[in-house]
Amino acid sequence: MADGDNFNASVQESILTCIAFGTDDHSVFVASATDVALLDQPLNDIAAKCIAYRKRYNRAPGRQHIDDVFASVLESRDNKQQPAYHRVLTNMLRLENRLNTKFVADLVFEFNRRRSQRIAIAKAAEAYQNGKDNASEEIDEIFRKCLRETVALQRNPGFSLADPEALGFLDRSTHDFCPIQIKEFDRVGLCPTRREMLLFIAARNRGKSQFLHHCGKLGLLHGWRVVHYTLENSAEMTSMRYFQTLYGGVKRGDKHHNTIFVEHVTGLGLDTEEFIPQFIITDKEETRNFLSDRQKYEDYRLPNLRVKHYPTGSLSFDHFERDLDEMELTDNFKPEMVLIDYPQIMRLTGTGDEWNKLEQLAIKLRGSAVERGYALVVPQQGNRAAESAGTVQGHHGGGSIGLLSVADNAITYSQTASEEKHGVARLHSQKVRNDEARKTILITQHYPSGQFCLDSRFMTSDLSELVRDFVGYRKQEVEQAEADFE
Repeated sequence: MADGDNFNASVQESILTCIAFGTDDHSVFVASATDVALLDQPLNDIAAKCIAYRKRYNRAPGRQHIDDVFASVLESRDNKQQPAYHRVLTNMLRLENRLNTKFVADLVFEFNRRRSQRIAIAKAAEAYQNGKDNASEEIDEIFRKCLRETVALQRNPGFSLADPEALGFLDRSTHDFCPIQIKEFDRVGLCPTRREMLLFIAARNRGKSQFLHHCGKLGLLHGWRVVHYTLENSAEMTSMRYFQTLYGGVKRGDKHHNTIFVEHVTGLGLDTEEFIPQFIITDKEETRNFLSDRQKYEDYRLPNLRVKHYPTGSLSFDHFERDLDEMELTDNFKPEMVLIDYPQIMRLTGTGDEWNKLEQLAIKLRGSAVERGYALVVPQQGNRAAESAGTVQGHHGGGSIGLLSVADNAITYSQTASEEKHGVARLHSQKVRNDEARKTILITQHYPSGQFCLDSRFMTSDLSELVRDFVGYRKQEVEQAEADFE
């Protein structure tokens, strides 16, 4: 196929024929992926002019215009290049109708991949021989860059609406979605979805981490491999919350008397129901025995959820990508759900101000989810206005509106002090990529046992009145909520 760093003569002519005459997606790839500097004279000049024609007119010169493109050479008897041009173009015309463009595209792809690998190996060898203190990290980055370049070389021919692939949306598996047991949202696909980004916006200390634990738990129960990156809470507190939400444990209290508020399924309103916890953390020995039994004997799914803690401001996107690579390569652990708590406190790199950097990070994170095929769930802390807002909306996200723009789906979380006291909150479907959005639902919660959502119902005017009677909103909360709706 190729000799060292160059294509052989017959392959060069096939490549040139694709560029000059090809109209399919394979030919488009060949034109975009070929380094004309690696072609012999005069093929490199011919290829360069044909590629320039493609870029300008969005099509190949074809039989109709190939002679026009090179008229200055072909019509000049004094030009020493004329015989060579005439020979090459004649061979291309003979080859055109019997050329397998897919085969040529595969040859170009494989050549570029091997060339990239040779360059990476040479650079890694040089770094190894130099013996610098950071040689290992430098070599790792060289090979990661090579892998990224290889992925970038992959051809994407797309499809037309006449192709069977166009009906692929009918084949989306239930394994592509992770229901979060909020039926009003699950129905419209407002849940963690592979190759999509779900954003959760809330004010400070209003359930962002609890929502991530809720999603992580249900991802685990759904049979997914889950990675939870925590940059705010410690790894120990994160695992504690997971055990709480999985098994209904509380930090302290009477094991036989722990009453919580839940909404009756009959829709008659809100009432109280007794809840008995499975373990109490302050009873350390009993709790250790209870959870150790589940680790060893009962719950085979626990190894599929990993907790990763990094200090605030230390995890960059490149570090994050490297971590995913290492898990896959060394542990054969490729997650289907990734939770990051939260992007605003990652290490921001790039150009521009902090807002621009945060938006660039969001773009990269979503790109990683698409490329690697996992569902990405991230919270965004609200701005100052969210602190006093009766109803949090998309524009209340702190740092950059770009996170909302990049996200496929978004939920906002609203809760007044009175609602918090009674274990209720409101969720709003701020953005739904593929279905109806901007609906508000009421949920009941019990944070002492790590339960983000016990029950849910669309917020109707009748239910709103029932909640008002149950919660007993303070005057300023009612005024604020009315102002928000206006």
